[in-house]
Amino acid sequence: MKINLSSALVVMALSGSLGAGCGNGAPGSSSFGATASEACAGAPGRAGKQVYVFAGDETQSRVERSLRADGSETISGETTLRADAGREKVIEFVEIDPTGHLVYADISVQEPSGASRRILLDAARGMVFVQDEQHAAWQRMPMDAPWVYGTDQNDAAALLPTPVSAWVAARATASAREVRVFDGARRATQLVASDQLIVEGDDGERVAVAGDAAITMNDDFVTSLGRAPASILPAIADATPTHRASRRVARR
Repeated sequence: MKINLSSALVVMALSGSLGAGCGNGAPGSSSFGATASEACAGAPGRAGKQVYVFAGDETQSRVERSLRADGSETISGETTLRADAGREKVIEFVEIDPTGHLVYADISVQEPSGASRRILLDAARGMVFVQDEQHAAWQRMPMDAPWVYGTDQNDAAALLPTPVSAWVAARATASAREVRVFDGARRATQLVASDQLIVEGDDGERVAVAGDAAITMNDDFVTSLGRAPASILPAIADATPTHRASRRVARR
């Protein structure tokens, strides 16, 4: 199953300073209009720092990634999403260990209405923190599977439509048949089959489906953002059934 998505990608390998010919990648620069062919070849997958810029019809995202030789990494990203009521901004910072499991995440969401939410995931302690207009509190979260974060769509867990969220899920699902998805808006968690979140494609390609968005990845990193084509929906429908028994996370 080959997925063709329209988006743009710029990769900049950082080794003390930006490599020549890669552009500056600053938000709002012409890098948002670059094509995938303008990416610096060979930058993904190597230990060091990289910057990725993605642009699509409904999404713009800038991601900074620090990859270590042992496979652990830290990633930060700022993504702007087009919503019915305006623009939604998601700011993320995550730390992933050498096994591909999430260690820590800090996610801030600013909705078009102006409402905001901050979510902290501390997998080492089995704790999550949510701060929004309702209240701020730490909660416990089961540690029975690798953690990812997302939202609820039609009573089913879904990833956030950002490159960082998709990569966290891709790494977690690579070594686990199930992952635990935390929804900060509902303060709830679900144990979800990995193939409900990530679909295998051709030539080592993997696709994360987040609502009507699709995020394509290879073994190195995210390669493109776009809309989920109709051809991918049967693969999701035929995948292992999701554990529907969503349970509220216990308060601290």
